[in-house]
Amino acid sequence: MRFQAVFFLAAWLTGTIALPSPDNAALSTIPKPAKAPTGNCLKTGMLCIAEKRLVYNETTGMCGCEWIPGLEPIGTTNSRRSVDPTTCPTVRCKDKYHPVYYVDKTHCTCEPDYPDPSTCPTIKCTSSTRPVYHPETESCSCEPIPLECPNSIFCAAGCHKIQDPSTKKCGCQVTNPIPKTCPQFKCLENHHVVYHPDTDKCGCDADCPDLMCIAEQRVTYNYTTNSCSCKYIPGLEPSPIKARDAETYPLTPPSPAPTKAITPSTCSNIMCISEQHPVVDEKTGKCKCEWITGFGPTPIKSKCPDTFCISEQRPTYNTTTEKCTCEWIPGLKPGEPSTLLVARATPTRGVPSGCSGVMCIPEMHPVFNETTGRCECEWMDIFKPPIASWTSSHPVVSSTALPTSTRFTQISARPTLPPIGPSCFKPGTYCVPEMQPVFNATSGRCECEWIPGLGPSGPATTTA
Repeated sequence: MRFQAVFFLAAWLTGTIALPSPDNAALSTIPKPAKAPTGNCLKTGMLCIAEKRLVYNETTGMCGCEWIPGLEPIGTTNSRRSVDPTTCPTVRCKDKYHPVYYVDKTHCTCEPDYPDPSTCPTIKCTSSTRPVYHPETESCSCEPIPLECPNSIFCAAGCHKIQDPSTKKCGCQVTNPIPKTCPQFKCLENHHVVYHPDTDKCGCDADCPDLMCIAEQRVTYNYTTNSCSCKYIPGLEPSPIKARDAETYPLTPPSPAPTKAITPSTCSNIMCISEQHPVVDEKTGKCKCEWITGFGPTPIKSKCPDTFCISEQRPTYNTTTEKCTCEWIPGLKPGEPSTLLVARATPTRGVPSGCSGVMCIPEMHPVFNETTGRCECEWMDIFKPPIASWTSSHPVVSSTALPTSTRFTQISARPTLPPIGPSCFKPGTYCVPEMQPVFNATSGRCECEWIPGLGPSGPATTTA
């Protein structure tokens, strides 16, 4: 009886009972996986305990016993369900290596530790610089550490800030000293010589490109300290405040001390013109200059911002067609001037459709010339400039009396015109009413020059 009890206990613990063979009956341990070519595990002769079942493994082509779901031992089930294979709990790696789980291979491997490139682990900088990672180039560089200066100072172009370790005050130092090979040349006003090591050349840069002053001040560059500052223009300095008479202007008691500390303005470092003040943009969170109420330009809102017209017309929005068109400004429409009392004379020459592509100035219109067989610009009768008679110094050209003006209003006579070269007295040479054609012996062609008294302050010459 004791032997049978031990036999059944051993069979329950091992999970498999081996049936007696025809020759001899003996106890068996856990059966090894048996190969089943056809995939039928019943032909292998393997038997499992009641809590297990025979399963064919297609990968290995072998049969084995597996626990039936729900009948596993409690300790085995909990330990398998509580462990996540992706954490690689059974893998231990050496120093500077870490386990990595591969889903497709369902196993873990040890891989070396690679530092994060954004931390710049391989670059060493000086005490005054710090490593900065550039994601666009995936590289690191040493850049100066921003200094916290108790004094306000602006460095000129080609200079950078330095701090005195004893006083903690900041100054300006030339970034790239000018070499002796740099040629000696003089720069324009508000410019100084700066050496560019990237091109190995010296050039003239603006003294203080990043500093802006108010309208009453101008930017001043100090060659000794290499710094920039704003100084008042002579005559625009603020007036000093004189002391008041106590009897005439009695003193008022000072306002009570504030209970809260006065915090400095967020935009104290930004400079604006006298008509603007610095404010914080709520959208971007940055400081910007905004017009003071009453000092800003008045915006002109137009319903036709993308419509461009000539100077005598203006864009007008048509509510019927919901489109923008160019309309003549009253009094500037050709043929209907506001001061004209007599009907305009009808031109003797017709304007064929072929001249529709010819562009003329507002005081002229295209006319087909039957003699030359092409379109030309002719003065309108009411806009034709008055031309006095003139005499040429050339022996071939005789004195010619030109037609008088057809304007209806009396105008004063213009200055006497200088003689015009013979080569300029030909069709195709046109000038504006305030200019006259003159032959230039140097260039050998006709040019338009301003009539004395009708031109701008400076000289101007236009080739006809």
